[in-house]
Amino acid sequence: MGMKFIDINSVEQTSLAKYSNTKIVLRKIEVIVGEVIDLFTPIRVTTKLPTGEMYQYYIHGTTFYSNRQPGKATDIPMEIVIQYCQYTELIISPISAKDLTFRLYYTIVEGESLKVIVSQDLEGYTFSLTPSGKETILSKFKEARPIRSIFVGYDVKQSFEMMHVKIQQHILPALTDLTDEQLDELGGVTLIDSRSNTEIKIN
Repeated sequence: MGMKFIDINSVEQTSLAKYSNTKIVLRKIEVIVGEVIDLFTPIRVTTKLPTGEMYQYYIHGTTFYSNRQPGKATDIPMEIVIQYCQYTELIISPISAKDLTFRLYYTIVEGESLKVIVSQDLEGYTFSLTPSGKETILSKFKEARPIRSIFVGYDVKQSFEMMHVKIQQHILPALTDLTDEQLDELGGVTLIDSRSNTEIKIN
């Protein structure tokens, strides 16, 4: 997927909800109205999640400008990830009377799988959502009620592979409060072994 762009100015906030409901990666900042020196003006990123958490930080275009090439844009590659675009707003900050417009070039991140951590002990298996996984679910499905973890005790000692049907039909829907179709929209589910931090592959 090729790069797209967002134009933001110094007099109003720009919501990213109309550009992506997942996350984007910023690749370049270009000054449309203003001069190269205006890349010193930071861009404030504010994210307010449905969980009530709020994150705020600043992007400084000059960090990615070498000053060795003429022009009005960053010329060093950028890889700045903005998550939860549905709940994120941008503004050139601080707000001033000066008329500035930046063009932000970006690519959309799609199809990332939801990670579920699997822990095993003598009693059974625990399936857990990471904090970021829970936020990912809520950013896409506001009415979902995911839970932190589910413990499944051994009825009889059985291999993890033998639990495949139970995991797909019962455990994942209960943990995430999502249907198979909704999980597919998030890019599916990857099971991670808590001890080795590697993916558990089951047929």
